[in-house]
Amino acid sequence: MGAIAVGDHDDQLTALAEAVDARRRLLHTVRSATALAALRVGDLVRINHAVSPRYLAGLQARVVEVDEHAATLRLQRPVGRFSSGLLRCPPLAVDRLEGDAAADFAVVGFAQRSPSSEP
Repeated sequence: MGAIAVGDHDDQLTALAEAVDARRRLLHTVRSATALAALRVGDLVRINHAVSPRYLAGLQARVVEVDEHAATLRLQRPVGRFSSGLLRCPPLAVDRLEGDAAADFAVVGFAQRSPSSEP
């Protein structure tokens, strides 16, 4: 790092920046795929700080579908523009609830329905 700071690699900065960017994108893809593989239909999750819009952060939901890119979640109640209570969410924007957190969530009376059961 010191060699970069003093200019020893100035002629290679573009290549270095591109390599770092490619590596960061690869790591993000691996983390996303790992998180998605861990999600199952029926899992209880909490939407985390990585979500947009931000007003969804902290809400709890049930996974109703998982595809190769995202999980479809059913919120406990409709929120904002998600009037159906359903939303597609990237896997890194949710945290699975386990143990006591999942038990507390289940007490709320969360109906387990499939996306196709929408009116």
